[in-house]
Amino acid sequence: MSHALEGGSMPASTTRYLEHLTDEDLALLAATVGDEVRDPLSVERALADPRVFHAVFGSPFDEPGSVTLAPASPFLVFAVAVHRAATDLKTEAYIEERISAHQRLPVFDVAPLRALGDDPESRLFMIELLGSFTRGSVDPIELARFLELVPASERAGVYRRLGDVALFLSGVFPDHTARRVHPVELGRMLRTLPPVERDDPLAQGIESSADQGLTGLLSILGPRWYRLAAEQVPYRSFAEPLHRAADTFEPARRFLAVVTDRYLFPLRTGWFPEPGTN
Repeated sequence: MSHALEGGSMPASTTRYLEHLTDEDLALLAATVGDEVRDPLSVERALADPRVFHAVFGSPFDEPGSVTLAPASPFLVFAVAVHRAATDLKTEAYIEERISAHQRLPVFDVAPLRALGDDPESRLFMIELLGSFTRGSVDPIELARFLELVPASERAGVYRRLGDVALFLSGVFPDHTARRVHPVELGRMLRTLPPVERDDPLAQGIESSADQGLTGLLSILGPRWYRLAAEQVPYRSFAEPLHRAADTFEPARRFLAVVTDRYLFPLRTGWFPEPGTN
């Protein structure tokens, strides 16, 4: 879908919203905020509007009972949820992080999450990440095996996807990634590292992190996978967002956990395949 842009140039993170939103999405936004929303800047303002959040998720979201979403594309749902989280985190002193199906812990270091929510590129990165997992498998072990089969020219893409899977699983399915790591799984994922790194302190740290379950393992490997992808892509413009994803992996994981726990959890398995399934 293409839209004519009026005025001067827009940041890529703003104009790309129009590449994802459907005409029905734009009509919903316009009907809710009462303005023309085909201009990129007005679209992003509308996504952060509380009226749009209530139109998509219901008003109020935390009413008991089932959650029924307004007709909207997955991208619009995720965009509204990410923008709402960015707004909520501006005034919160701590978040509660789900570390298992029945256990939460308070986390007071909210500033890095606020910084992500304030950054347009980071917001869009997380929205597009969520949208990319509405189909297909989310099994890092299978993806690690695939890495051994592709030619060197295609490994950057696989490393990027490994980083995405690590971030998605640990942020959206923390109850799944709390499980223990089987030694065969650990060996498979260690083999995704270049041979020179498998016996260095990084690899030793990865083995120690596996004692914390899959979450600990992915917290070490996820940033490294993003950096390996960045090192192998041909253009600097492609590498920069991958380096940023590596540098902000932990706050992004926690940000996605907030989005999931507060807004997406009731419908999580409706949007995404469960880990390890196709």
